[in-house]
Formats: sequence, C-alpha cells, structure tokens
Amino acid sequence: MNCENCNSELKENSKFCSECGEKEKPLKIKEDIGEQNIAELEKLVAILESKKKEEKEKKYPCPHCNKEITIQALKSKLNNGKSK
Repeated sequence: MNCENCNSELKENSKFCSECGEKEKPLKIKEDIGEQNIAELEKLVAILESKKKEEKEKKYPCPHCNKEITIQALKSKLNNGKSK
C-alpha cells in the first residue's frame, strides 16, 4: 500500500508515512469497494458455503465394504487403517 500524499510505500500496519509524516486513513471498505460489490461478494460466500456443506454431506462408496458413507467417515476409516 502507498501513501496517498507522497506515494511512498508504507510499512505494514503503519499509522504514519515514514517519508512525509502524513497520517494514514483507515480503509473504509464500503466506500472503497462499493456497496454493490460487497453484496456480490456476500452472495459468492453464501454459494461457496452451500457447496462446502453439500460436499461434506455427499456420500461415496467405502473401498473396504462398498457401503455409501460421507467423505469425513471415509477419511476417518482410511486414517484408522493406516495407524494399524
């Protein structure tokens, strides 16, 4: 990120520019990104969370018994087999 006053590179988490001494303004997300973009990002996050939940609940055939189980159960079963 650069200083708005002199365009010098700012150190991470700095409150003042080390070159010109200008006080850095905190990021105002709604103003800088825009309300519409925030709404679109929130929709994308909701879609990703839904897909993640679907994937977690999706069933796969167990390689040992061919019974349909979730990916979490399958991972657990495979990990238990490795520790033996």
